This record gives sequence, structure tokens and C-alpha cells, in this order.
Amino acid sequence: MDATFELGDTVTIKWRPDRPVRVDKRMYEAVTRLRSALIVASQRRSTLTYGEASAAIDEIYPARGLGRALDLLSQDCIERKEPSLTALVVQSTSGAVGGGFKGNAQAERERCYKHWGGSRP
Repeated sequence: MDATFELGDTVTIKWRPDRPVRVDKRMYEAVTRLRSALIVASQRRSTLTYGEASAAIDEIYPARGLGRALDLLSQDCIERKEPSLTALVVQSTSGAVGGGFKGNAQAERERCYKHWGGSRP
């Protein structure tokens, strides 16, 4: 399934209605690549650090600049009626999601693992 957004769209993020995301070429590329990388992580029942997530998108956005892309990806997952792949992006020092994540990250990770077929080791 293609993304639920297109180049040129301005997407209102459900939990941040005052900060819509403009989908330019850079944002589109980052989010579609990030989605693919996180689906693979989910299939492996793993997570990616912010640094690894940035590397997975060829540093289109730096690790500390992924917030808007993660918001758009999470909104895309909601529109697709999927668990939020953003629950798989964690801080390298603590293993926790960033402060911008809304919800129960561990429960959402388990939903991702189940949805994308990751089996328990």
C-alpha cells in the first residue's frame, strides 16, 4: 500500500494539530525509507536507536531531528489502521522512546511484532 500522504500535502498530526507537517521531497523520502527499515526491525523483533534510524534513511534527517518525520510516520500508521512503527525507535542510552511518543511504547511494540510477523526467539 502506498503512503497515505503525497508530495505537497500538509498533514495535520492528530496529537499535534498546531504543528502540521508539510510533505516535501525530503520528508517523503525519509518517511518511506524509515517505514521500510522499521518493518524489517519489527519482523526481527528489534528496535532501532535514533542514530540507527537516521542512518537507515541516509541521514536525510539527523538523529536529533527525526521528530517531524516520526510524527508523520505515526500518523500514516494510524491512517492505515496499523500499530505505530515509531514505538520501535529508541534512545541509545536508555532504550526508551523519546518524549514525543504518545501511548504505551512496549504494548505498541508488541502490536508491531505481531502485525508484521516477528516471531519470538
